[in-house]
Amino acid sequence: MVMRPVRLNEWLICLTGFTSPYYFYAAYLLLTDNWSWYQLLQPLMINIPSPEQSIWLAASGFLLVFPFLIGGYYVQENLRRMLIQVRKNWSLFLIFLLFVLVIPFLSSKSAGLESWMLIVIPFAAFHACAYLYPLQRWFPVIIFWITILYILYYQYLGPGW
Repeated sequence: MVMRPVRLNEWLICLTGFTSPYYFYAAYLLLTDNWSWYQLLQPLMINIPSPEQSIWLAASGFLLVFPFLIGGYYVQENLRRMLIQVRKNWSLFLIFLLFVLVIPFLSSKSAGLESWMLIVIPFAAFHACAYLYPLQRWFPVIIFWITILYILYYQYLGPGW
């Protein structure tokens, strides 16, 4: 649906498919005399995580985001050499990543890392491109060993888990 031309009948079918479970659930609630808007539509809660600020958190974030941004750059650089289907798949992967980035903030059930697990797959794909595409082979090796040394330093000399 995301990468297709807009056709009204397809969007109406999609909307019907999305709303039909709510319709049947509302009919069930009405027939069993349990009708309540609260049961039908749960309130939307936005949770913003507040981790303890430290230099370790900043370094971890940098070692995750820096290769991700470099990988995104290399994906953009090599898009013209990819097949049309591969280009569309990378675009869908990016759209999926953008949608999934919102989910941990809307999830009221878990405050841990469980709600961040959906981000791992598209994030790792862009992250891996930082190691695959560079022409200078020393650059991915340096990023890799800096990350490994940071993990070891964090575990043995830093605060650890």
